[in-house]
Amino acid sequence: MDNHDLVLNWRGDVIENSHIVHAAIVDSDNKLLYSLGNSSRLTLARSAAKPFQALAILETGAAEQYGFDEADVALISGSHNCEDKHISRVTAMLQKAGVTEQDMNCGGHPALSKVVNAGWVKSGFVPTAIYSNCSAKHVGMLAAA
Repeated sequence: MDNHDLVLNWRGDVIENSHIVHAAIVDSDNKLLYSLGNSSRLTLARSAAKPFQALAILETGAAEQYGFDEADVALISGSHNCEDKHISRVTAMLQKAGVTEQDMNCGGHPALSKVVNAGWVKSGFVPTAIYSNCSAKHVGMLAAA
C-alpha cells in the first residue's frame, strides 16, 4: 500500500472502507499552515456542504417560521433515496413553505436507491424536481429566500 494518510471505517474487526486524506489548513491570507496528502487537489464538497446550507436555513428563521420539524431539518441536511417517505415529507415541506414544485429550479435524476430507481425504470417514470436527492434542501432554501 502507498504511504497515504487514511481514514478507516471499521465494522468490528474488519476495515470496511478506507479513504485517502487530502487536507489543507490555511490562515486568513491563504497561507498554508498544515497539509496532508495533496493540498492542491481540487475537491468538490457537493453533499458534504448540506449541513452548512441547512444551518443558513436555520439562522434565517425559516425553519421556525414555516414549522419545519427535526425530521424536516434532517432531510434538508442530507441526501435522500427518493423513497415514498422522503417524497411525502418534501411535499409537506413545500406546502408548509407556501411554494410549489414548479418554484424549484432543479430537475430530477435517478434515485440513489437501486430499488427505487429500478422501479422507476420498469414503470417508465421520469423524476421531477421533488425526486432530486437534495429536494428538501432546495425547499428549505426557497423558504429562507
